[in-house]
Amino acid sequence: MYMYVLSISLSIDASSLREELAITNLDPKEAHAKFVERVKDNKQATENMSNKIEATQNEVDRLRYSSYVLTNVYLRCECIY
Repeated sequence: MYMYVLSISLSIDASSLREELAITNLDPKEAHAKFVERVKDNKQATENMSNKIEATQNEVDRLRYSSYVLTNVYLRCECIY
């Protein structure tokens, strides 16, 4: 699994570097516009990932609480019988 993830990461890095190389060969104004666009895209991707992480953490917290409640209910029921 680690090698697969590493391979994907290296592919993304290589693609990014090829894109940056292409941008550096553009007219300076075009290159600036492309870099600004990439920064905006990266910022949006980072914000989206942060939202996903927060949602996942909230779900984990909710499930932990549910597990805690159900465990306590089960233990109380066992004591009664």
